[in-house]
This record gives sequence, C-alpha cells and structure tokens, in this order.
Amino acid sequence: MSDDRAPSAEPAAVQVENAENVNVSPVGHELPHARAIIAITFLILAAFVVVTFWVLTSAEGSGIDAATKGMVIQTWNNLAIGSAGFWVGSSVAGKMGAGSARAP
Repeated sequence: MSDDRAPSAEPAAVQVENAENVNVSPVGHELPHARAIIAITFLILAAFVVVTFWVLTSAEGSGIDAATKGMVIQTWNNLAIGSAGFWVGSSVAGKMGAGSARAP
C-alpha cells in the first residue's frame, strides 16, 4: 500500500528539554479555511436562531410543548457554556506560549 500524501516541505523543529519546557517553532499557526469556517458557523447559528424563535413563539395548539421549548433553551445554555470554556481555555493556552511561563 502506498502513501498518497506528499511529504511536507520542512518538518517543524521540536525541542524537548524536560517535561516543563517544550519549544515548538511557530510554523503554520494559521487556521486553514478560516473564512469558510466562520461563515458556516454563523450560518448555522442564524438558522438555529430562526428555529428557536419559531419554537418559542409557537401557538398553543401547534404540538410544541413546554419540554420542547425547554430543550431549545437548554441547547442555548449548553452553547454558551461551551463557548465560555473554549475562550477561557484558548486564553490560558495563549498565555502558556513560549516565553510566558512563570516560575512556581
């Protein structure tokens, strides 16, 4: 079986001196297809806003009960918690970058 992937031009240089100090060169730190990811994310969020509005403003005889409305609200709650966790985690990871480690 052959490997169809082309070898990369230059592998990233990684130095590991000990478990507390790992140096990785800053090669390729750009997010590939960032604009497409952002556009699709906002499209999905916009669609979910429309569905949420439809569910929460539905008439009483439409077959949408309180449990369904509660699940939609809980989904927004989970999205908010996940987003906050992502931003806190990425902020901490950014502060742990090269040269910003603090002595205990």
